[in-house]
Amino acid sequence: MVRDRSVKGKGSYETSYYICTDHLSLELASKATRKHWHIENQQHWALDVIFKEDEQRIYAGDSALNMACCRRFVQNLFRKSEGNLSVPRKMNQAAWNKDYREKVLFTSD
Repeated sequence: MVRDRSVKGKGSYETSYYICTDHLSLELASKATRKHWHIENQQHWALDVIFKEDEQRIYAGDSALNMACCRRFVQNLFRKSEGNLSVPRKMNQAAWNKDYREKVLFTSD
């Protein structure tokens, strides 16, 4: 599959190869690939943007895995917390407001 994209007016192309046990039509294979990347992007966008996961430089032992688990745990706490604020705004509010932070940490649904 050839993927193309344009960033700041510059185009780039990338060829990707996928292994599948089924014989799929081009249309169905294309839909399956888009669905896969949509899910991947949706799951990791917040971790990359809000928690700057890609910029982390933790290498010792299982530290990287442990921190990734902590980030996902915190992300889920804020997602499940009440209110219409975005996760970054909830994080900011928790940083400045002890009562709100305790509410997020100790209130379960």
